[in-house]
Amino acid sequence: MADYWIKLYHDILDDPKMAVLPDNLWRRIIELFLFAGKLYKDGNLPETKQIAWALRQNENDLETELKQIVTTGIIVQTELGWFIPKFKIRQDPMSNTERVRKFRETKQHQQYNGYVTELKRKVTQITDNRLQITDNISDTELPPKKNNYSFWESEISQLTPTIADFIDLYEKELSVEYVHDAIYEAVKHNARTMAYVKKILDTWKKSGKRDNPQRMDTSNQPGETVSLEECLRLEKLNEERYNNA
Repeated sequence: MADYWIKLYHDILDDPKMAVLPDNLWRRIIELFLFAGKLYKDGNLPETKQIAWALRQNENDLETELKQIVTTGIIVQTELGWFIPKFKIRQDPMSNTERVRKFRETKQHQQYNGYVTELKRKVTQITDNRLQITDNISDTELPPKKNNYSFWESEISQLTPTIADFIDLYEKELSVEYVHDAIYEAVKHNARTMAYVKKILDTWKKSGKRDNPQRMDTSNQPGETVSLEECLRLEKLNEERYNNA
């Protein structure tokens, strides 16, 4: 059964094979991708005559264009027609690992863009009702923003969507610095868990942050530690409250 859409990656804009092609071949390649998705044959395409009929194109002109595209390696000719080598790989569902990687890249990109926006705001001065941009401030003079995603991965464990949401929530409710310092305290006390970091942040949120906090008791009762499942349950409630705010 054919799908109604295909995945088209934006990095196609930076593909050197595509960069040298004229506009008509760009269009033809996109049409071939769409046609392959419609057929749902793992990148296999029929002979030129059938493609020409589907695209409403002259068969001889299309044959010439297809052979030009072959030189880029984007398609190859087969005994039965044509084939897009990387089509199936691109269209297969993402693995959990790839999904987390994409999620992490997006979050880091959002953090970076937010930081750049803040820097631009700081170097912009309003004078005589005009915006004057200070040109003598270089990137090397600006303090680096603490990236808690990278810090977590380097010191605690692999970043997951749940942990990323956990970091986002407490950065919003407290600050980036508070989350960074809480992760640092967890590492210092060799308690590298989200439950421990959460306990620190909740304590600081309630009682204020101390300069040199002691190792915190993470138990509900003597001998009973806060489980990760309980932490996730509480965090889900916090997330629902945050989303409904």
